[in-house]
Amino acid sequence: MSALGKFKRRGRPPDMGRPKKNSKPLSELEKLQKENQELKTENALLKSESLSRGKECPSKRDWARAIEELRQEGHSLLSICLRG
Repeated sequence: MSALGKFKRRGRPPDMGRPKKNSKPLSELEKLQKENQELKTENALLKSESLSRGKECPSKRDWARAIEELRQEGHSLLSICLRG
């Protein structure tokens, strides 16, 4: 066996294809509604009491608590993670 065969390959495994792009473009109204929801989620995360306790850097537990609070308020986990 060659020396190159001993190393693990990097990157996406060959059996996984590239993620599919959304074939249907969003209308202007849909884009604005999506952006509005993302901004509301980001604003709620920044205002979260779990993160605003005077600390410079919130702990992982504080982040988890804040995300759980937002999920209970109806924010989607995807929008929280993408913006937060």
